[in-house]
Amino acid sequence: MVISNIFLDKDTRFLTLSADIAFRGKSVQRAYLKVNKKYESMVINDASPFLAAVLLPCMKTQENIYIDGSVSGKLLENTNAIMHVVKKWNIGLSKIKIRCKEVTQDKGKPKFVGSFFTAGVDSFYTYLKQRKTKDKVTHLILVHGFDIPLENKTFFKEVKKTIEKVAKEEKIQSVIIETNIGHIIEQRLVWDFSHGGALASVALFLREGLKRISISSAVRNNELFPYGTHPHLDKLWSTEKLAVQSIGGEYNRLEKIINVVGKSPLALQYLRVCTQNIKGKYNCSRCHKCLITMMYLYSIGVLHKSKTFDTKLDLTHVRHMYYDYKFKYNTQAEAVLALLKREKREKELQDAIVYSLTESRKPHVMKRIYQIIAQWDQNHNERKLYQFVFSLNGKEDRNALFKFLLNRGILK
Repeated sequence: MVISNIFLDKDTRFLTLSADIAFRGKSVQRAYLKVNKKYESMVINDASPFLAAVLLPCMKTQENIYIDGSVSGKLLENTNAIMHVVKKWNIGLSKIKIRCKEVTQDKGKPKFVGSFFTAGVDSFYTYLKQRKTKDKVTHLILVHGFDIPLENKTFFKEVKKTIEKVAKEEKIQSVIIETNIGHIIEQRLVWDFSHGGALASVALFLREGLKRISISSAVRNNELFPYGTHPHLDKLWSTEKLAVQSIGGEYNRLEKIINVVGKSPLALQYLRVCTQNIKGKYNCSRCHKCLITMMYLYSIGVLHKSKTFDTKLDLTHVRHMYYDYKFKYNTQAEAVLALLKREKREKELQDAIVYSLTESRKPHVMKRIYQIIAQWDQNHNERKLYQFVFSLNGKEDRNALFKFLLNRGILK
């Protein structure tokens, strides 16, 4: 793999850092990161963001990296530790060699504190936890091209308005990034593992202004499993002047809602977990992420206070939820089930959760076939099935084929 032709372009509205990305035997793709020109003082012009993005995908395809440009010396040094961490995950990643034309040291004096923010449970918890600290968050960072595809401009516009409202209410800044990096790397490595490097690429893009940035932990520190954002990994994306940190590992998502998010009028007003955008809804209240969050909110008696979900939890949908035990998604349901059992309430909801967990533990034959197809698409087909089906989506809603395959586990 070769990273070359790194270039920072400026026009009247935006700054765009781009580079040619050439995987072995594939045509060159132009990767980019774009931000409003008013944040020009935060941007660094080098190849560090692109190295972070492609490192794990190249470990998957087992190809060395050559960079025809400059990278942070600290980041380059950290890549050995990064590879050591993820190789132990046993997900098919191999150590590779990295060469670059120039190694530099960050010498700026960044002064801002950023936090990746999607308005989800984890990101709201991360922000609210740091809200009253001495070194509090100054910039919320939202990325178009990660959980919301670049093609879906209508839905992203709605989410962007929400993040801007939160920032305005909190009297801080919102930084909106557009990038195609997610699309490029997800063809080589599933997003569950590749998204940490993608987030790091954005942080490295803005490190002239950011002295620290927070990545929200998705699971408790005592329940860790291979995942792109991981407390052992996140800090290794740091450079000489930028400190990347993982926040929230002391709690699982249910505990975050119980202790912080469910008590926050701000979070209950704007909470967003859905990525399906079915019929253009902010939260569809039907997909897995919506249902698990609704279960959490319902279990502590605040679902009716949430402004972004249906106020009624449909137990039929709960019964049909599927939890991938390989990725330990079953722990999401087991947490709320343990709470309800301990407090001896909501027996019908308990029964629905138990049923879904039991069915998920031993999926029927067709589900296993679907999973084999998904694994084949990931390991041997560069996710072309996923990319093809996803490309059929309209701008405002998922197409029927996408929903069908997603619900059966073929698309991951």
